[in-house]
Amino acid sequence: MYSNFIQLQKAHQSLCAHLRRSIQDTEELETALLKKTREINSLSSIALFPLKGSAVKGILKSPIKTEVMKTTHRFHHSLSPSKNLFSYLKNGVCAGIFAGFTAYKASLTTSKKYLNAGTSLSLGSADLSMDAKVVPMLNGKFDPHLELRAEAQAALAEVKAFGSIGNTFIHADAEGKVGVGVATGEAKAVINKEEISLKAEGSVAALRGEVKGSFTIFGITIEATGSGEVGALGGGVEFSSKSGEFTIGGKASLVAGLGFKIKVKYN
Repeated sequence: MYSNFIQLQKAHQSLCAHLRRSIQDTEELETALLKKTREINSLSSIALFPLKGSAVKGILKSPIKTEVMKTTHRFHHSLSPSKNLFSYLKNGVCAGIFAGFTAYKASLTTSKKYLNAGTSLSLGSADLSMDAKVVPMLNGKFDPHLELRAEAQAALAEVKAFGSIGNTFIHADAEGKVGVGVATGEAKAVINKEEISLKAEGSVAALRGEVKGSFTIFGITIEATGSGEVGALGGGVEFSSKSGEFTIGGKASLVAGLGFKIKVKYN
């Protein structure tokens, strides 16, 4: 009889200990769920009002980075000790250079758990890039040709802004820029044994703006881009020795020229 009472008492104590652990686990789970709910609510408020509350305070507290008379340059090429002669014959050799200059630039950025945003102002900026590529073979046959490309852009003033919010499953990105006194140019030449072709385009605009936004949910991305310009003039020239054609054209947008495009990508 006494042994049965001891066993019953141990079972009772074991049951009480199990109930206490269950209550503790339930309280911890409830605390974690409440914390996650507050994070989701905070994320929703930032998505609806991205320039209010703590986001603005975070941006205002971030230090402003300034740069004066900044120059940048990069040089790239495809030469490598690991490549053999056959690789060079098949893929060719390319080389290029990029150079940039900015008289004054001020930038402000902030980064949070679900938010990354920033803005910058540039005064007196210019960029130039040039690339050259020599390909000895084409479609398995010896057919050497040379490709040359050059791009240039300059602006009296330019304002850029970007922002991204969300996580790996759902996120949105947006970026935009507005330039004052913008000039751009692009040229491309191809020389081979059959023809010499040349294409060059250039434009200037008193005011030019571009915006790009995307929204991704579970691997599906919807991307929208738009551009506009005021007081713009542009022109181009094309030449081909094979077709014997020489074309000159131009465009003007004294009031406003607008472009808009939507693209959907999925994995």
